[in-house]
Amino acid sequence: MEGIAALVLGLILQAASMKIISLSFFYQMQQGVLLMRQKSGLLLLISQHLSMEQFPRLK
Repeated sequence: MEGIAALVLGLILQAASMKIISLSFFYQMQQGVLLMRQKSGLLLLISQHLSMEQFPRLK
């Protein structure tokens, strides 16, 4: 009986730690996505600005 209880407790702890790991991973991914969006937005602005200066006839 004790072995089963220990096993169940171990599984619960493992699941909890996995959940914590996945939450922190998800948070990091979210931060990474935000950073990528900021960078790509900046690059988009720069490229638009450059193309407006270099190719005024296209706009």
